[in-house]
Amino acid sequence: MINSLAVGLLVALVTWSQVFWPALDHSVRLVFVGDLMLDRGVERSVLKNGRGDFNWLFELAPKLRSADIVFGNLEGPLSDTGADLGNLYSFRMAPEAASALATAGFSVVSLANNHSGDWGREALFDTIARLTAVKIKTVGAATTSEGLRRPAVIEKNGQTIGFLAA
Repeated sequence: MINSLAVGLLVALVTWSQVFWPALDHSVRLVFVGDLMLDRGVERSVLKNGRGDFNWLFELAPKLRSADIVFGNLEGPLSDTGADLGNLYSFRMAPEAASALATAGFSVVSLANNHSGDWGREALFDTIARLTAVKIKTVGAATTSEGLRRPAVIEKNGQTIGFLAA
């Protein structure tokens, strides 16, 4: 009798907890991609095949949009400002690509790479502003020294995840 009472009480507690505290899915789907290069041949292809719309690049990438958080390495500034510093390979991507990255689902991009400064501080700061405007967080470069030490933090499904890049 004690066993059946205990089982009945357990079933009642489980049922009650499911009503008042439904099961929460705390999983977070993360996607990490490598270099995002939207200059040179890629930009020429967008102009020719995508009619100048950078969203065209991501039409076949629904996995990005299905993730909770998408992280990539932006291999150069998204800007129309600055001056080419004369590196052997100097990349500067069209500013319109920022909104395409947001539409594709990117949440965070790293700017900690060898091409972020190809067009100087002005283009780098413009890139940060443009990405921030489309709600993409940046790591690895900042407009202040405090910002360099601050992780990009995203809260999803009850989880808090921080990103750093160096």
